[in-house]
Amino acid sequence: VARYQLGQLFLAQGDPARAGTLFKMSWAIAPTFVGPPLALAEMLVDARQHLEALSILQTACDAAPAALPPRMLQLRVLVEIGERDAALNLGRLLHEQIPDDVDIGLLYADALLEAGRGGDARSLLERALDRPGLDTTQGLRIRRLLARVALADRRVDDALELLKTAADILSLIHI
Repeated sequence: VARYQLGQLFLAQGDPARAGTLFKMSWAIAPTFVGPPLALAEMLVDARQHLEALSILQTACDAAPAALPPRMLQLRVLVEIGERDAALNLGRLLHEQIPDDVDIGLLYADALLEAGRGGDARSLLERALDRPGLDTTQGLRIRRLLARVALADRRVDDALELLKTAADILSLIHI
């Protein structure tokens, strides 16, 4: 944990090489500790090295099968690189396992949108928007994705209304 935290410090100070070394050392000592491989994978995603990130994430998932964060990052990367089938499969699996997790639902909705399944994404997002305890950031992300669905359906006025609502919410937060 100490090496991992020191790596986080070096990363925050702009020294990813040292951070990466410390993350690797920490991970070697405790292979089921998902923090270090997750941090390494995030560094690789930031560097647009998606396949290497996916490899690290798969190794982390194999070592700690119950860990959710590596799977969520896997899904985000799969959507980002356009691996539609893999993203849909993983998104569906995660959503079935934890249907009430809004962040998983958002990632799955993004995968559905990328696969051209806007209707399914809209249903999922509309249910998520009605959830109690939804935080502001999640609500904004849901509206942004719903606007993408509306645009894909050529409902420009609906998309504009959703984005206007999101902008109004943001302006209230920053007052």
